[in-house]
Amino acid sequence: MTDWHLLHFFDQQQPRKATVLRQILTNKRTGSTLFWGLRYHYLDYLNAVPRLDVKKFDDAIDDLIAQNWLQSSSQGLQLTSHGQEVLATKQTPYSFADHPELNQKFDYQLWQAILLLMVQVASEYRYHNSNYYVANQNLKAQFLVKSWLQVNSFETLAAEVSQCLEQFLDQCDPAKADLFTAKLVGHPQNGLSDGQIASQLGICPREVSWTWRDLAFQFAAFVQARSNLKISQLVQVAALPGALTPTIKQTAGLFNEGKTVDQIIQIRRLRRSTIEEHLQVLAIFQPNFPYEKILSESDLKTLARVYAETEIDQWRYAELQQQGIEMPFLKFRLYAIMKTHGEYNE
Repeated sequence: MTDWHLLHFFDQQQPRKATVLRQILTNKRTGSTLFWGLRYHYLDYLNAVPRLDVKKFDDAIDDLIAQNWLQSSSQGLQLTSHGQEVLATKQTPYSFADHPELNQKFDYQLWQAILLLMVQVASEYRYHNSNYYVANQNLKAQFLVKSWLQVNSFETLAAEVSQCLEQFLDQCDPAKADLFTAKLVGHPQNGLSDGQIASQLGICPREVSWTWRDLAFQFAAFVQARSNLKISQLVQVAALPGALTPTIKQTAGLFNEGKTVDQIIQIRRLRRSTIEEHLQVLAIFQPNFPYEKILSESDLKTLARVYAETEIDQWRYAELQQQGIEMPFLKFRLYAIMKTHGEYNE
């Protein structure tokens, strides 16, 4: 991501750290990163650019500051009025993903290879052609599709792909539906490149890439929701674990059973800091987290008193210590997460 598109992630009122955005885009999932991702409304963009070029990202941020589109301070970066005008003027329906959260649910490299391959195979089958050049060279995708076809029929593949594509495209914006199909490879057509599509639409190739990626993910979710279809198996092999890793899910299971933090540490034989981070992440992604299991009424009153006059972004754990209050960091952070979810639900 470069240039003015990054303005989308900044706000005129709330200072935000570029390092948090970079870590979110590349799927860094520390408790601190996820907390600030929650505060900045970034969480939907986890794993959005896993192969982000850090130097290009940093240079782009510096360029936006130099152009006075972003303003830098010790608290972070804020969108300037000039930057807001640029964003409003330049953005098109293709500039940003409609469903960025789907980056967390599917392996894009594998899924886009499977998608292109199964569409091509289905198309060639419909034209009774068995002698063709496979357009996608992803060996894992080829193996998975071949293995699927050993159990299922070409007729099933062709019928279900055709049905799903037709239903999916009917619910899409017509212009985006055209963009999506333009890259598909079939018997009568070779897929167009991002540059060719961009020239036709008058947008940049990067926006074509983002839009196609977004639609490919949406199609994956569309098929996955129809688990009765055989091709849903080809979507499932590209599915990712989601927001919560297996180890956090283990901690969550014990916590939901009523185990205390100390008991979970003993059972899982992990450091306290690790278990406490698991619980923070759990609270971030589950707004109905049972805070009362960790935060007592006394804790809530103390925290409310200490931080009553301060914006959440300005809260510092050291303030408790400065007032002679002994309280674990976990309680401080869970309170901030709880209040953040409360803000968003107001």
